[in-house]
Amino acid sequence: MTLHLGDDVTAHLCSIIGIFNMDPRTLTSDNIAFLKTSEEEGFIERISAEPPKSFVVAQSDHHTTIYLSPISTKTLIRRADPAHLQEEDTHVR
Repeated sequence: MTLHLGDDVTAHLCSIIGIFNMDPRTLTSDNIAFLKTSEEEGFIERISAEPPKSFVVAQSDHHTTIYLSPISTKTLIRRADPAHLQEEDTHVR
């Protein structure tokens, strides 16, 4: 199963390590340092020109990517929930 992260970008659920909030009021100094280092090392993929609401850390084939998503953490987590995925699958049929 894949999770839509924004625009035309998806990630396999099994590759996602974490989904994190980018609200400036709750973003920790550790998260800011992590994102800065990740950008310097080329791990960041900006999904949209919109300001990011979340960042998603994913690993595939021993390569880590940090996606800056315009979709909120709450929405991404809801979409990744197995109950929600089953509900979507039911509507497709």
